[in-house]
Amino acid sequence: MLQKARPNTSKSFLREAKDALFVMATPSDLDYFASLTKEMVAKREDPTRVYTGAKALRSELLAYFAEFGEVMTANVWARNLPSNLRAINEFKQAVFEGLKRAGCVGVVEVHLSDREINSPHIQYVGTRAHEAEMVVAHELVKRKFELSVESAVGRRHEEFVPYFEENKFARVSLLENAVSEQRLGEDARQIVGDEFFDRTKAEADTLANMLSNALAFSQQVELKAKKPKKSEDALRSEISRLKAKLGL
Repeated sequence: MLQKARPNTSKSFLREAKDALFVMATPSDLDYFASLTKEMVAKREDPTRVYTGAKALRSELLAYFAEFGEVMTANVWARNLPSNLRAINEFKQAVFEGLKRAGCVGVVEVHLSDREINSPHIQYVGTRAHEAEMVVAHELVKRKFELSVESAVGRRHEEFVPYFEENKFARVSLLENAVSEQRLGEDARQIVGDEFFDRTKAEADTLANMLSNALAFSQQVELKAKKPKKSEDALRSEISRLKAKLGL
């Protein structure tokens, strides 16, 4: 979905600056903006800071992009995007190479959800937005993060209704939080060792088997209870047959 470029006041643009992918014309340009972004992120993480410089950085980036062509925003749906750091990094590397080949200059961010789009999606702000949209969409489909290029590209902008207009309680999910939780899990595994995690998994599997067996047993009991009982006449007939057989 193509839209006009995000303004320098947009909360969406550079929201995921810490993990954003910068596609610049030269290595020196990349180093320059990477340094500014690092400073801005550090200020964001400092609770004593009131101003982070995010608006100034957005303004400078938009002016830089405009030197290479029309600047637009492309939002590409990624509904099956996993919150797996390795998978996301591999995807970003492939997108970077594709955007470089297409001659794009811009910034790519992974958004899990926000107030405008209540679904995982990839946001690109930069030049040659249509080409960038196609590069991102094909990489998503290739990795099964989206069903098809058509579904990844989504509806036309004229038909799009921002999610916050449908739900005033719309919230933002940050990629950084999801990745941080995964990193914490990986760090814990390194600290306590694989043996602990393997033992815990084995115990969980054993518990799951016990619960499965208990469920199967309860279902069998329920089936037996539902079987129709023999009538009184049938019981008397059965008793008479047994007595005759025994000679009583």
